[in-house]
Order: sequence, then structure tokens, then C-alpha cells
Amino acid sequence: MTLDDALLLGVLAWLAAHHPLLGLPLFAGRAAPLIVVQVINLLIISGLILWGLPSLVGQLKVFNWIVALLLVLHTWQNTARFKTQRAARRKAQDEADGARRRAIAAALAAGDGPAEP
Repeated sequence: MTLDDALLLGVLAWLAAHHPLLGLPLFAGRAAPLIVVQVINLLIISGLILWGLPSLVGQLKVFNWIVALLLVLHTWQNTARFKTQRAARRKAQDEADGARRRAIAAALAAGDGPAEP
């Protein structure tokens, strides 16, 4: 396997692996893994646009742009999925806080507070 083959397979493996990786419960809705993945995506996109894969010359150079644009699409999808997960997490937290507040208000209204001396 040449260096060109390893670079191509590495980029394709990253394309296949990073999207499901962010869907794992450990990483879902967390900012740090998303930022790491997005930075790696941007580095690969920049490398493909600036230098490309060495074995792709002539008319095959368009493949570099296609893979780079595919990574741009994945970057956009990752951000959109993160926003959706973050909104769902906030909604669940707000509902839990609202239920807790209603329970406290009901207890106070019922007079279930501590006995006065």
C-alpha cells in the first residue's frame, strides 16, 4: 500500500466513522467531541482543497473537491444534529424544572412546610 492509498483510505474511513461516532450516547449533545470532530473535518477539508491527494492529477483532481464538499456537508449535518440534541436536552431539563417548581408550589399552598415553634 502506497502513501496515496493510505491517505485516500484514511479520508474515507474518517468519512464513514465520524458521523455515527457523534450519535453515540456518550457523545450525543456534548460540545467537546463535536468541536474536536469539526476541527478535524476542517483540517481535512483544507488539506484536500489546498494540496489534494497526490495521486489524483489532471481531471481526477475534481475528486478532491467532491470529497471536501462531502465533508462540508457532514460538518453541516453534525452541527444541525448537535443543535437538535441540545434543544431536546434543554427541553427535558426545563420540563423537569417546571415539574419540580409545581411540586414545591403545591406543597407550599397545601401548608406542608415545617411546623412553626
